[in-house]
Amino acid sequence: MYWVIVGVLGIGVFAAYFGGVRAGRSWGTPLLMVCVIGLLGAIGYDLLGPGSGGPTRKIKATPVAAEELRAERLGALMMGELPAGAAIRLVWAGAATGDMAARWKRWEKGLKTGLEDETIQVKAQSIPRGDVPMTGMENLPPGAREMRTVSDADAVVYVSCYGGVEIEGAPLIAVYFGPRASGAPSKTSEQVQTLVDEGQADVALLYVGKGIEEEVFTAW
Repeated sequence: MYWVIVGVLGIGVFAAYFGGVRAGRSWGTPLLMVCVIGLLGAIGYDLLGPGSGGPTRKIKATPVAAEELRAERLGALMMGELPAGAAIRLVWAGAATGDMAARWKRWEKGLKTGLEDETIQVKAQSIPRGDVPMTGMENLPPGAREMRTVSDADAVVYVSCYGGVEIEGAPLIAVYFGPRASGAPSKTSEQVQTLVDEGQADVALLYVGKGIEEEVFTAW
C-alpha cells in the first residue's frame, strides 16, 4: 500500500507540474503543493512513524541484522523483569542451520542491547528440528523443559519456536515464533495471545510475513 500511495502521489506531482503549472492553469500550483506535501508525509511516516524506529522499528534488514533486532526486541520486552547479570538459557527450537556459533552470538548481542545489560550470561543449546512439534499447541520436547528449569536460569529464550511451552516451575519465558519452511507464520496471533494469557509465555514475538513487522505479546 505504501508504494501505491507513493506512486500515485508521484504521478500527481508530474501531472500537476507539466499539465498545470507549466501550462498556466490555475489548478496546477495548488495540486502540486498537495501532492508534494502528501509525498513527503508518506515518506516521512515510513521512515519515522510507528514500526520504523527504536524498539519498534521494522525488521526488514539482512538476515544477520534481522536476527539481532529480534533478540533486541525480546530483550527490551524483558527489561525490568530480570536482575542485573541475569542467566539466560537460549534454546534454539527451530531449524539449527548455518553458522550456529555466529547466530548465537547475534542473539546474545541483541539480548544484551535490548536489556541494556552487558553482564547477562547467555547459555545456548539447539533442539533437533525433528523433535519440535510442527502443529497445534503441543509442548516442546523434554530436553527443552529440562533446560528451562535449570537452577542457574533466570529466563529462557526460545528461538524459531513452532510448538507451545510449559511454564510450571519455570523462570521468565520469552519466545520467538519463527516462520515455517514455506515462509508462512508458524502460529496465528490468536494462538500466541492464548499462550500468553494462559501463562505459558511471558513475552512473545510472532513472525507475520516477509517484510512485515513482527507482532509483540507481553504478559504485563
